Amino acid sequence: MDPFTVLGNPVRRRLVEILCSGSHTSGMLTAAVMTEFRISRSAVQRHLATLVRLDWVDIRPDRTERHYSLREEALDSLAAECGWLYYLWQRRIGWHERNEPQLWHTTPFDPDVYTQVWRNVQ
Repeated sequence: MDPFTVLGNPVRRRLVEILCSGSHTSGMLTAAVMTEFRISRSAVQRHLATLVRLDWVDIRPDRTERHYSLREEALDSLAAECGWLYYLWQRRIGWHERNEPQLWHTTPFDPDVYTQVWRNVQ
């Protein structure tokens, strides 16, 4: 699924924001999101299940608790999508003098380049 679609839902976006700070139990995530968005526990669990199904989040069982952690690949896919938009932005009409053909117009998009640039900015 497109990362913008995943993050287009405010509850899932908030769960991802919280998980960016590290691993959290389902109880901690549920309490934070239930209070903030005024939704039921089962609604939060459905959003967490969606993130797991889409491989954005890993689960580590620990006795009676489940620890959720964000997968770095999820952020990589978001960085690649942002890189693609940035790539298009740089090549928009009017960016260079008088729309003359430029050599870099013919270079293919490489998402790894933008992912690496994004990581270096951090």
